[in-house]
Amino acid sequence: MFPPRSALKDRRVLCKAVKDSFLFTGGGFGGDVDGLIYVSDMSWTKKINHPAEAFKPGDTVPAAVIEVEAASRKLTLSVVDYFKNKEDAEWKSYLSAHKPNQATLGDVMPKLESE
Repeated sequence: MFPPRSALKDRRVLCKAVKDSFLFTGGGFGGDVDGLIYVSDMSWTKKINHPAEAFKPGDTVPAAVIEVEAASRKLTLSVVDYFKNKEDAEWKSYLSAHKPNQATLGDVMPKLESE
């Protein structure tokens, strides 16, 4: 039986092939499970026109599951959601460790300009 989406945790997968608007992945979620990452789900910091601008076959790609097609054993994956989930978890961890109105030492960094 194919696991539900909630059981498929974010992980790194292998890029098997790069096409015009997406890339195929394999491994990471089970031997015969393939994944698909559309170019729009590859970055939220820069515009990627072709998947080859970001990945090539053989690369390890960070991915979060956004859709499960159990019958065909296919996954729709997202690099953007992988980092969003990681950032959300870091914020939750920080907020649980720091009480409201508690002083915290840190550095103020300039905002990074995106392309």
